[in-house]
Amino acid sequence: MPFVLYDNGSSDNRIIVFGTDAGLNLLAENDTWYMDGIYGTSPPQFEQLFVIRVHVGEIPVSAVYALLPSKCQSVYEECLNGLLDACLLRDIRPHAIHSDHGH
Repeated sequence: MPFVLYDNGSSDNRIIVFGTDAGLNLLAENDTWYMDGIYGTSPPQFEQLFVIRVHVGEIPVSAVYALLPSKCQSVYEECLNGLLDACLLRDIRPHAIHSDHGH
């Protein structure tokens, strides 16, 4: 499986989602996903590193990462749609998704 799960290839609003089989298996094993953006750590052409975590026991574990160009709703929607398409190909279906809406 390729490490890049989704890449829109855009030159000005590029979105890249990264994951491994192990990370996708963590998503499959957990009904709830937690998401948060991390600012100031991404390459210059991106505004944030977006992380999707799940709990393994009591410990939050990062399962999938994405580089996003902005905090626009349409960017989050495209990122999640790309990830969900990759998950559906593997019969992974979340029951709930939680996001930190702090900007």
